[in-house]
Amino acid sequence: GPDIAYYLRTGLPEKKLYLVDVVEAPLKKAEERFKSYAEKGIKYKKMTPGQADAVLSNIVYTTDYSQIKDCGLVIEAATENLTLKKKIFAELEQIVGKDTILTSNTSGIPADQIFNDLQHPERTTITHFFAPAWRSMAVEVINWENVDRDVLNYLIWFFANTGKAPVVTRNVFSFLLNRIFENWTNEAAYLLDRATTFQVDAVTEEFVGAGPFFVLDMSGGNPITYESQTRRTAERACYAPPPLLLSVNKWNINKPGTPVDIPEDLKEWIRDRMLGLVFSQCFDIADRDIGTKSDLNFGSMIGLGFKKGVFDIMADLGESEVNRIAANFEKERPGFPQPKGPIS
Repeated sequence: GPDIAYYLRTGLPEKKLYLVDVVEAPLKKAEERFKSYAEKGIKYKKMTPGQADAVLSNIVYTTDYSQIKDCGLVIEAATENLTLKKKIFAELEQIVGKDTILTSNTSGIPADQIFNDLQHPERTTITHFFAPAWRSMAVEVINWENVDRDVLNYLIWFFANTGKAPVVTRNVFSFLLNRIFENWTNEAAYLLDRATTFQVDAVTEEFVGAGPFFVLDMSGGNPITYESQTRRTAERACYAPPPLLLSVNKWNINKPGTPVDIPEDLKEWIRDRMLGLVFSQCFDIADRDIGTKSDLNFGSMIGLGFKKGVFDIMADLGESEVNRIAANFEKERPGFPQPKGPIS
């Protein structure tokens, strides 16, 4: 929540921003975080003191929902609990005006599950940001069956004009980019019967800025990954998460770039499994038209930290090598999507 809010302050410093929570402590932490970001911005000459003052002013921190009755856009960023989200939006409908746009920052719950019971679902959708939300360019905007086309187009325009690179996705579990990320971290945990967290992270750093366990540890993402993957078993049983994700609070990790001794055969196995997983999701996204291939390629870099786009990785490897990796992955992890047409 706070990082989305800070992005809105830097993108729209002339607008009034309201931060709402049910208790005071998170609001105080958000205020402290904003000051820290602004101080660093000045220190590294990313903003002037005048710009910092503008970003830090005109913010209302409140536990009173009624204060946001005149807002034009409300973004919910509560925990990944469907019952809670539905309760929040039902309350918001009684407070805001009829033209207010309501969106959720959920990372994987489909829009219809959150909004279908509302009086005006046509002014709602999901706007999913990526960490750190104040800096990451990526935001997914979900094109679901009840959203008004003008609302969808406005949000695309709005984000593009405030420093984001919005990608539009169909209303499926985990949307576009998170289908890669959640499975990526989920699959990494399945490798720990043969490899260490250090080894998995080191191998995957060929493709990403930081390995899956480093990212999970940094974000506290174990429970979210577990819940999202459990939800996705409605599509395929293969998406079931390992119980290990709920058994670990902190992973043993190195700083990215730390040398790790890895036997060559183990390195190849880790590499093939993780790439096979990524390719499987790319096939599925393309075959089901969940989002455009160009958005997925670009989004994998700006949202997920891949050094090259996922389709660029495929192109570099070549069709025969992608086929080999996909075939091996299917043997080890049956049930995952395979391409419905020629890989080329």
